[in-house]
Amino acid sequence: MTIRFKYKENGKSFVQKGLEQKREMGLVELTDENFENEVLQSDLPAVIEFYSGKCGPCKELTPLCEKVSSDYEGKAKFAKCNFDLYPGIVSRYKVKWASTMVVVKQDRILGVFSGSRGTTSGQVIGSVKEDTLKRLIDSYLGRI
Repeated sequence: MTIRFKYKENGKSFVQKGLEQKREMGLVELTDENFENEVLQSDLPAVIEFYSGKCGPCKELTPLCEKVSSDYEGKAKFAKCNFDLYPGIVSRYKVKWASTMVVVKQDRILGVFSGSRGTTSGQVIGSVKEDTLKRLIDSYLGRI
């Protein structure tokens, strides 16, 4: 199934398609339409990156999430949510800025950390390395 959605970035309109393509890379693109099924009804915890096309740290964090997602196959679902397009999802988890990651199990928040502001809950993320990201995710998944 191919899903198309429209968004604006820097005053230009875009149409993005290919939810299946996002899955192949390891990240599910969350939308208002698939959020309940992908996160709330999932048996697996979700690691959600909130991103924006204008966010510098997001450009580093997204490929890293794609890379580490394969290490969590069967343990966690990795997803990303456009901070600018889905305010309902953003406000549900009280996300204040892009480059924030939230680890949830159904609708229970297990942990939050951020890249653009440097710290949240005492965790430093900006320019994070792979092993540091995995350690943070593991610590939150251990709360299940």
